[in-house]
Amino acid sequence: MNQTLAAKVNLFLAMAPVTYVHLQESVLMKLGFFFRFDKSMRLFGLNQFLTDKSRITQLGAWLCQKTPDFCDSLVSDIVGPSKHLNASRMAVYTSQTPAGTSTKNMVHWGQGIRKEGFQMYDYGVERNMEYYHQKEPPTYPLEEMKVPTVLLSGGNDYLADPKDIDILVSKLPEKTLLKHIVIPTYAHLDFTWAKDAHELIYPQMLEFLAAANDMAKPALERQAPSMIMV
Repeated sequence: MNQTLAAKVNLFLAMAPVTYVHLQESVLMKLGFFFRFDKSMRLFGLNQFLTDKSRITQLGAWLCQKTPDFCDSLVSDIVGPSKHLNASRMAVYTSQTPAGTSTKNMVHWGQGIRKEGFQMYDYGVERNMEYYHQKEPPTYPLEEMKVPTVLLSGGNDYLADPKDIDILVSKLPEKTLLKHIVIPTYAHLDFTWAKDAHELIYPQMLEFLAAANDMAKPALERQAPSMIMV
């Protein structure tokens, strides 16, 4: 952990935090990583995954425009079922989603699904020795995290599954975790897409942000960690 950098951060608001993923519930993600599609992309020299210019992304946006119900079902199968979305806006949402990521990031994600734990990237034994001076990638030392943190998680989130979130909570120092806000019916994308997010979570987030300034930081750190069910 870079404690020099951490000392410059007053507050970390983590919405639907994906760290431990071994217990995630998305069947489509499990199948994809079981058949190692992430490693296949790297094998064929593909360094980007679902960028906004990829044909798959463009096809997905077109399908969501033509068949919003099918699109809603597909999104639910991947990120979890939502009761908070405006289905008529799915074509708009998906026109910018997914925004793309690196193939390396997807390989790292697959690593976490296939093997329990929250480890750094696995380069293989030889390169692990070069990068980490050990055969296995190290586990991220969450117990050393000192940035005041507020977790916001959803009970219907397939990617940041409640069981994985429980593991994350158990790893964070008690003084670090200020609050854990749980929305039982929220899925992964509801934190940005839900039509009621401005009522259920954003006001609380703004309150924490307002408190996280230099003058309020000591008071912020004195709060006891707790869980809120909304």
